[in-house]
Amino acid sequence: MEEVFKLAPELKEQVKVIVTFNEVLSSFLKIFFFDSILTKEKSSSLSRWFSGNEEATILYTSGTTGQPKGVVSTHKAHLENIRQVEENPLFASIKSVFHFLPQAHAFGMRMVHICLLAGATSYFPKKNRVDKAGLFEDIRFTNPEVIPVVPKVLERIRQKVLSQLKKDGIKGFIVRLVIKHYEKEIKEREEKGTAQQKSKGFITRALESFLLGRIGLKIKNRIKENIVGRNFKFFISGGAALQRPTLRFFWALDMPVLEGYGSTEANVVLTVNTPKEYRLGSVGKPISPDVKLKVDNNGELLVKSPSLASGYLNRPDATNKQWNKDGWYRTNDLAVVDEEGFLWIKGRLDDVLVTTTGENIQSWTVEERLKRNKFISEAVVVGDGRPALIALIVPDKEALLEEIARIEKKRGQAVNLDLEKITKKVIYQAVKKFNEHPSTRPYERIRGFIVIPPLKINQGLTPTLKVQRKKVIALHRRAIEALYEALENQPAKEKVFSLAVKEAA
Repeated sequence: MEEVFKLAPELKEQVKVIVTFNEVLSSFLKIFFFDSILTKEKSSSLSRWFSGNEEATILYTSGTTGQPKGVVSTHKAHLENIRQVEENPLFASIKSVFHFLPQAHAFGMRMVHICLLAGATSYFPKKNRVDKAGLFEDIRFTNPEVIPVVPKVLERIRQKVLSQLKKDGIKGFIVRLVIKHYEKEIKEREEKGTAQQKSKGFITRALESFLLGRIGLKIKNRIKENIVGRNFKFFISGGAALQRPTLRFFWALDMPVLEGYGSTEANVVLTVNTPKEYRLGSVGKPISPDVKLKVDNNGELLVKSPSLASGYLNRPDATNKQWNKDGWYRTNDLAVVDEEGFLWIKGRLDDVLVTTTGENIQSWTVEERLKRNKFISEAVVVGDGRPALIALIVPDKEALLEEIARIEKKRGQAVNLDLEKITKKVIYQAVKKFNEHPSTRPYERIRGFIVIPPLKINQGLTPTLKVQRKKVIALHRRAIEALYEALENQPAKEKVFSLAVKEAA
């Protein structure tokens, strides 16, 4: 406080109140002791100094689609979202949470607020644990009920579990068989009972009954305990869409993933699934009756809530563009609200690629489908103002090493394989498979691809592991131009477009 007191005469006109954890006095500043403001009398006295419309936070957007912007939120807006959360039974029932999302991120910050509100226990990982094996040691040790996550973390967990099971011989094969059965059940439930089960013979039914009745539950419990501990109830996932295979995997193992929707501009939480009311692939229903959703004629989602931020710091033009006069915030997200009130995000307005042939392509959907291949870790599709699509692809290193091990096992000896050559071959096959898939429209086919190095935080990834598309494209601009130039001399085939491979500079 000594440094503060030195500046007291200057701060007097700017700072209304200071709250401290130690009782101190000042003739210049109004100071409240933290313990005392918990009493009704002092709390009322403190409230006289605030209307609630003062700026509380300036949080910067992740910059996935452009330059980060400072989002200004008031005390009142934060309190409104906390009230909305408090009214939702999902959050009121939380007893313990493991936090490893950055506290500078809106979602991570709000989850801490929720714990304080609900009287829940908050656990944090040891320093430098994030994205390392030690993180899961901390999770198992603390045994939390709830873990807030971003999709990339869940996708990595799934890949590691399946990768390990493939190495476990017959035991791993049986476990994978059990998981596939439960995933199929989840998929049929997802389709609301419309899927018809194939008739099964007596031996098949008896085998399934034995595997699922006697050891199926043990298998699920063992995997669950090894990942998240004994008390786990559900993940809350936000920040980006989660791939359906990953969703089914965790639900099949009794580790529900409840996807939600929100943004820094919306002051975090707007919609969420609950264990009793959910639709896999949707981001749930509004958390409170005063969260309003509507979709305009262009398919863009607009939201209205007392929790909305005030606007962007020193960006009046950007503020007026996103917030209209009636108080609705334009999200830039393409969405559908179904008859039951569930919100489904279909992509981003900013991510629509318009090719020179006049096709409008949602890059996000193409990228997500490419990433379903085990050899592709990340994909960024390029094609706006171009005759065809190309993709920047980060290979999955673990999957590549497994492929090399498979080749060596098949040959019966260790071989000196060229990793670069193997990478080109498997990515070529992965893209070719995507192009040939019946669901891939002719204009969605990938005409060529560029293998790029793994993305790093602030070099293509946000702190919450979302891909910064524009930054990735800018980093590899020269390679992109070189690939399109090379493609001009390659005739396209009728069914499968030929692929040109260029290494990123």
